[in-house]
Amino acid sequence: MIDDLQLEGATPVASNWLKLSGQYEGRGTAEFSNPRGTIEGDVKVSFDESGELEIVMTVYKINSPDRTLRFGLDEFLSGEVPVPNPNGKGYTMGINLDFKNPCESLVVQTVEGNKFWAKGKILCWTRELSLTGQDEGRTISFKPLRPIYDSMGSDAPEYWVIPLFNYLSDFCFRSDQLNDHALRIFQTPNIPTGLPEAESTILKFRANERNHLTIFTFNGGQGFVEALADYDERKEKLLTGKVQRTVTSVMVGRVGGRSVDFADLEQWFPFDYLLVLGFATGIQIGAPWIEFRTKEGNLVRRVHVDLGKPVYFSGIASINELIHQGTGTLLSLAENNPHWAKSYFRVALKQLLLSSSHALSIEDQMSHLFRALDVLCQEFVQRRAIQNPDLTQSSTQAVAAVITQGISELKSYRLVNKIQSSTAEGRALDRIEEKIKNATKTEVGFGKAVLSLLKQPEFDLPDGDVLLKYGQSRPWPGKRGWTDVLSRYRGIVMHQGYFDFRTGDEDILEIFRVMLHLHDIVVRMILKMLGYQSTYQPSVLQVASQIPVNWVKPDTPARKLGYLG
Repeated sequence: MIDDLQLEGATPVASNWLKLSGQYEGRGTAEFSNPRGTIEGDVKVSFDESGELEIVMTVYKINSPDRTLRFGLDEFLSGEVPVPNPNGKGYTMGINLDFKNPCESLVVQTVEGNKFWAKGKILCWTRELSLTGQDEGRTISFKPLRPIYDSMGSDAPEYWVIPLFNYLSDFCFRSDQLNDHALRIFQTPNIPTGLPEAESTILKFRANERNHLTIFTFNGGQGFVEALADYDERKEKLLTGKVQRTVTSVMVGRVGGRSVDFADLEQWFPFDYLLVLGFATGIQIGAPWIEFRTKEGNLVRRVHVDLGKPVYFSGIASINELIHQGTGTLLSLAENNPHWAKSYFRVALKQLLLSSSHALSIEDQMSHLFRALDVLCQEFVQRRAIQNPDLTQSSTQAVAAVITQGISELKSYRLVNKIQSSTAEGRALDRIEEKIKNATKTEVGFGKAVLSLLKQPEFDLPDGDVLLKYGQSRPWPGKRGWTDVLSRYRGIVMHQGYFDFRTGDEDILEIFRVMLHLHDIVVRMILKMLGYQSTYQPSVLQVASQIPVNWVKPDTPARKLGYLG
């Protein structure tokens, strides 16, 4: 029989290493440049789960080697120079709350012997006016861009840590290598050997009750995402609208000997993992800060950098972790992918995520999809001007003769009037001349560019051919084909800004079908760029499905893409 002591020993216990609020206190020095000098005082720094910092210094000393301060702190922060009074007695300085003396650094030595510091442009302001003329005891607030807290004397960092805002998912994996990881929220207890099989099975089940992770590889080792101990309560608050944002889980990966100086993070740190998690869930993910910790889990550095404070809204998810179990695979594929960290990939991924939100109007959803497709067309398709196919050869020759004559007369006019290209008028005439030269040509439209994008080797998606055939049998209003409809919708959304459902001939259901299909196209493009070969949730299917990325074939009926049969 299993006794209470055995059950207690096999029950996972939540750790408390992750602090979602805290304070730093100590003596601080702020450096300024015009006039040069420093302000010293006692500093208290408070931060909360939202990532907001409050930094307050109680002043006890001002040092300004360049000049004598006649009006103390207010003069020093303002950067103004007092002027003598006309009567020769004393000085005058205007009251100006626009503090122009640049604060270039803030360093606080905490009572524990650690350091909180920031460099670069730091906003600051006094919290009260001086009514007595005394500056000692007055307080100043500071707002740096990315302050850092360093735990002095710590070992080298082994892991990076990101607390995740609004990440809601199922956690379906576990790994023996991670059971006793120092940064697990729930470490998995070891079960004694030699027990009867039935007892061992029961205790193992109890020990693994909280052993649920999303696992990925990064920097040559396993990383993971784990839900917080009170994940269910936090999730319920998001879903019911009680809070707009909350930390739900924590993401941990290996540093692998890389530099953790902020200037070096751009070269290796996976900032865009937040976009991948958002892509999978359809929910915008953010983070209040980044931590770096030792192998034993001790804090080395906390970088208070804003990685997004999104308001929670549900959206179109591409990965149902319970069904597809593909989130960790996506993260693992990203690290060494040729498209990873490229601007076009990041923009397409971000715009796709924005388009997924159920809080947006259909025009806003489509505008983000068009931006995603625009940037991919720009990268993979040459959208150059071509000869207008509607002109016959004789018409083209006739227009060309008129163009030649017109350009000749324009050049003569500029010569007579001495209009040079260096002038504004000359530059305007240059642009007009260039347009005249290309009068018989037309740019490849958006719809045709998307059709070409689908056929690129990187994607090889047959959706365009399927919809071209569909448009021949069931043309859109005005006898438009699929590419014409795409160009028309993009023009309406990007230039007019709205669909006129009341007086126009637009069908909201048809537009919704096109929107979901375009969303699914971009999803599959992202998955193909990442090299993902497993299953996902197609945007055009309203029920949970387990579908491979290459599910659309040349003979796939358009109704399976969401269109009417």
